[in-house]
Amino acid sequence: MRRGTSAAIVLLSLAMSPAAWAAGKYDGNWVFDFPSAGAMSSFTNQGTCGAFRVPVQITNNQISGSLGIGGYGGPGSGSLRSGGYGSSASPITGQVKPDGSLTGSWQKWKFTGNLSDAQGKLTIVKSQCGPRDGTAYRVAQ
Repeated sequence: MRRGTSAAIVLLSLAMSPAAWAAGKYDGNWVFDFPSAGAMSSFTNQGTCGAFRVPVQITNNQISGSLGIGGYGGPGSGSLRSGGYGSSASPITGQVKPDGSLTGSWQKWKFTGNLSDAQGKLTIVKSQCGPRDGTAYRVAQ
């Protein structure tokens, strides 16, 4: 029985496609940048929804990161800050398809976009500031 089990494992591993072992085309470290939006404030020189930059990781076509609220400059409870900022930090999650199209979310915000080899375009489709365009850049390893 032991010999049969070993042979079955070898055959199963050979039957799996190499794509199952390979990293996704878009895997790596990325930065998502969103400029300020809304009416400009003379005090902060930003829109009512401040600019923010979010470092994210794409692994096996899954997007992960963290975004919280802290500091000043944003509407209501503060401006958006990447990383683990206190109890307001929550995960960014999403998925990248083989063609580079992506979808994701952070809290109630939703975003979509398209990636190429090293850059991309993003749109927040649901946020307190309405639709908002941004860019994505792959970080050199």
